[in-house]
Amino acid sequence: NLFKAELPKDYTSTGNIKKYTLLFGQLFPISEDEVQTIELRNVFLHGDIKDISGEEMVHLMQKQITLIYKLILTYVKFDGYIIDHFALNTKNPASPFIKLGNN
Repeated sequence: NLFKAELPKDYTSTGNIKKYTLLFGQLFPISEDEVQTIELRNVFLHGDIKDISGEEMVHLMQKQITLIYKLILTYVKFDGYIIDHFALNTKNPASPFIKLGNN
């Protein structure tokens, strides 16, 4: 109910992926990569991970962890930086941290 006025009227009848994207988008802008991470959530929730293994599994897990941190910490109005685990572990030195909040 916190974001009810900001959500479309047909929100409750939309699919889960769209619901999550709309709701998360109320907290912070959702990147295309984060939308893809949300789309893959069913793979884990339904235990259908037989086609994902090794490095791909680790990367997806790291993206999910970072998204969960963003959600929780933005919701509690954290103002600062969080670690982008995927960026660090894929040696992307340009973006090892994600800024949350206003300052």
